Amino acid sequence: MRATWHTLPLPRLKCEVLGSDSRKVPGPVDGDANGIAGCSPLGSKDDGGWVGSVASASFLEGERTSRTPPLGSWMFRKRPQPQRRILEVQRLLSLDSHRPDRGEMVYQGFLGAQHAILQAPLGPDLSGPALVAAVSNAGGFGFLRAPDQPRPDIVRQLIQSTRELTERPFGIGVVLHFDQDENIRMALEEKVTALWVFWGDFPEEKVDECHKCGVKVVHQIGSVEEAIKAAQAGVDAIVVQGIEAGGHVISQVGLLVLLPAVVDALRGYNVPIIAAGGIVDARGYVAALSLGAQGVCLGTRFVATVESCAHPLYKRKIVDARESDTEYTNLYGRGRWRAPHREEDVPRFSGKVPNFSTAGDVESMVMYASIGVGLIHEILPAASIVKGLVEGAQTIIQQQLGRFLDPSPCREGLTTMV
Repeated sequence: MRATWHTLPLPRLKCEVLGSDSRKVPGPVDGDANGIAGCSPLGSKDDGGWVGSVASASFLEGERTSRTPPLGSWMFRKRPQPQRRILEVQRLLSLDSHRPDRGEMVYQGFLGAQHAILQAPLGPDLSGPALVAAVSNAGGFGFLRAPDQPRPDIVRQLIQSTRELTERPFGIGVVLHFDQDENIRMALEEKVTALWVFWGDFPEEKVDECHKCGVKVVHQIGSVEEAIKAAQAGVDAIVVQGIEAGGHVISQVGLLVLLPAVVDALRGYNVPIIAAGGIVDARGYVAALSLGAQGVCLGTRFVATVESCAHPLYKRKIVDARESDTEYTNLYGRGRWRAPHREEDVPRFSGKVPNFSTAGDVESMVMYASIGVGLIHEILPAASIVKGLVEGAQTIIQQQLGRFLDPSPCREGLTTMV
């Protein structure tokens, strides 16, 4: 039994679920039987980290970490650095910034996307073609999520359904803790723009295999050691996820410390770094850039969108939650489906999340969310999220951070934005 660190949940949000025994939800459906842009309640949202207002998530049990979660964590606020740091942010936001190798990565963009704003692969229950296409069409970069079981047919269906909705680049994510060989093979066969890998090793030979198929590799990490290993394997981008994140969380360190530590450790490598964990608005976007990231990845913020496959109650709980309404625990486990087209009892404390097709005692099910959930106040279209990040970053740099600059060409340069 691992020790866990909990924030104090509010009674009004009913974080205690001991009084509920089970919920009935449908099993997986082959094809687009639900009629909602290929969203299918496939697989399970297994264990994880920071969670939403009614339940929680945990580490994958018995897997790749033996470290004990801390009994507490520290978050320090820092004053903005003077002109040198402001100019660094200006460079990162410049439309002309360019990185010549690693697949022609661009600082302000990502693999052909207009902006370096990524939508995390939220899980088969949440991140469907409609959401991914909406993010990519808005200039960001959306990611599907492969099932946790070997289901190459579903992977193909998700990719093809997304291509019917967008001509922009997008990717698909896999959790390496599970058997993903067939799913990865299908992703390479379909030649998605990028493959997102997490919670496991992805050695150089596998990275090379992806590159031979024209697919870039994005590796999500939770420590400096993982980041160095991923960079040495030749991945095309590294997502640095702090402990503030929702869902599957492997990091033991807050993003404010982990991100600059990774940036420092990778100075000898030419690989873009993307920040993730608790980022939900333009303030987090600019803060991540100032700490050395070349872009940001948002998960929870995109759950509370019009296009998300999340259950309406799930979305509403995110919007209604306050900053203290999260809990970090290893209580919740895996819930596997045995047959399609059937109603199945979801055991209490299952890691299954409620999607649009869930019925029964939805409020007692696990709802993953980052610690930034208290900053989310509206359910918006995904395009509005991307637009708000871009325009908000411009406002922050020009109006708030700009006052730290001399009225010189430095300030004029701030007009070139994301």
